[in-house]
Order: sequence, then structure tokens, then C-alpha cells
Amino acid sequence: MSVEKNYAFIKDGRVVNVVVFDSDSQNLITQFIEKFSLDEIVEAPVDLELDSTWDGIKFRSPIPFASWTYNDEIDCWEAPVRRPFMSWQWDESTLAWQAPIPYPTDGKDYEWEAEIDTWVEVVKDNQ
Repeated sequence: MSVEKNYAFIKDGRVVNVVVFDSDSQNLITQFIEKFSLDEIVEAPVDLELDSTWDGIKFRSPIPFASWTYNDEIDCWEAPVRRPFMSWQWDESTLAWQAPIPYPTDGKDYEWEAEIDTWVEVVKDNQ
């Protein structure tokens, strides 16, 4: 009885195809490498995505956007700007989002500053 395995076709460090073989014979792998001008074929996880990269040791998911960079310390892609901390809560009684700190009631205009999780006074230029 043969066992099916997923294999990634690698070209220039990128996954260009993922296939299932019921045989891992070196002859079959060599034929595919030659036919499609691949660098190598390696066993792959079932959830591997096309355009993932292969560094010879592990796969890395495709880059979500051109401006993102890979953080090796935490093993994931990071956006160039930190996503704001969303601390607001949905209030079923008012059917509105509520900030974690109530809006100031001193009559001035404020905007929510997500980076520091607080209301910041809007200063208008009177020119």
C-alpha cells in the first residue's frame, strides 16, 4: 500500500507548485525536476501555499504586501506600521462602539489616539 505525500516544486527559492505523489521514488522526482527546470522537490506540509519561500530548511508563507518584512525572531511577516490596539467594545444597549476611556465632557474637540489609547484634544489653527 502506497502512502501519499505532498511535495513542493521549488524554483529560485519559491514554491511554484504543490503536488501529491503516492511514491517518493528518486526517479520520479528527478524526472519532474528535469521536465520543469526545477531546483528541487521537497516534502511539504498539507497547508503549504504557492509563492511560499523555501530556504533549504523551512518554508515561509508568501509575503502579504510588498512593504512587509519578515521577523525571524517571532517567525512571521510584519507590517511597516504597527496595527493599532483595538480596545473599543461594542455596546449592545446603544448599538455603538465605546472607547475604553469615556469621551471628555469639557466641551472641547477630541480625537482617539490609538497608539497611546487615549483621547487627544484637537487644536484648531485660527489663522
